[in-house]
Amino acid sequence: MSNDLKQELTNDLEFSSLNISDKLSNHANIHVKWMDRLTKERVVLAKLNIDKKRIVRNAVSFLQGRTLNKENQKCPFVLDRWEVKDVYLPAHEDVVNIDKKIILQQTKVKELEAACDQIKQLYWNMKSYIEWQKFEAGIN
Repeated sequence: MSNDLKQELTNDLEFSSLNISDKLSNHANIHVKWMDRLTKERVVLAKLNIDKKRIVRNAVSFLQGRTLNKENQKCPFVLDRWEVKDVYLPAHEDVVNIDKKIILQQTKVKELEAACDQIKQLYWNMKSYIEWQKFEAGIN
């Protein structure tokens, strides 16, 4: 998560007795804001997974001699399905690059899921704080 997002999350999670009523009234908006970011990142992850399937399909077709590569050249050797899947495909440059992007995107999604969980927990922390204040004041 970038430093800007971390700072924004820290600001959204921060509360004190002075601003607790504002935070409670704004909690739904904060939650929606972070869920929206999470949804957008999940969409990006889904698109990357679709791109990976396309890249793998194209690489397999090329390595099996069925299609041409980007430079309109045929594969100099023809491989069977097992050689392509186990040996050549995991080392294919395009597959490695898309895998890196997918791992990075999965990390972003996990961090945003954790942020959303913290925001959910914030509500209960504020509610517990209010109940404790009522208890100390002797109000039921």
